[in-house]
Amino acid sequence: MKLAVLAAVFSMTIPLAAEQPRGSRPQAATATTPPEKVAEAYNQFLLAHRLEEKDDDAGAIAAYKRAMELDPNAADIPATRAGVYLRQNKAQEAMSAAEQALKIAPANREGNRVLGTVYAAFAEAARENTRGRGNASRADDNLAKA
Repeated sequence: MKLAVLAAVFSMTIPLAAEQPRGSRPQAATATTPPEKVAEAYNQFLLAHRLEEKDDDAGAIAAYKRAMELDPNAADIPATRAGVYLRQNKAQEAMSAAEQALKIAPANREGNRVLGTVYAAFAEAARENTRGRGNASRADDNLAKA
């Protein structure tokens, strides 16, 4: 199964409102991030969502990057950016952004979903490439990571 098919199947992102209690932000202000920077990061995060809805993925990614620069402690920002990369079929960028999110918050749902989807696609591709050759260790490794 190709990465594009998996990406299409799993491209539905979970809105932050469904993951967070009502009235909460994606990530609370931390001692190292001033509240005004967190507020501007959240504005950029919301702008990125609007740009995504308008199918402006390049603009959304740029806004997510600006948000991440403003609040590097918010795991939802790189995790959501990873989802955009996944929908664009950019596996390496999706993995990098998802791993960045998981370094901040190992239990981040979107980061884990994206990384698992990419590794599952790699496992399936490796299985297809190794059929008849008896070497499925790479597929097994990726499946374990997924």
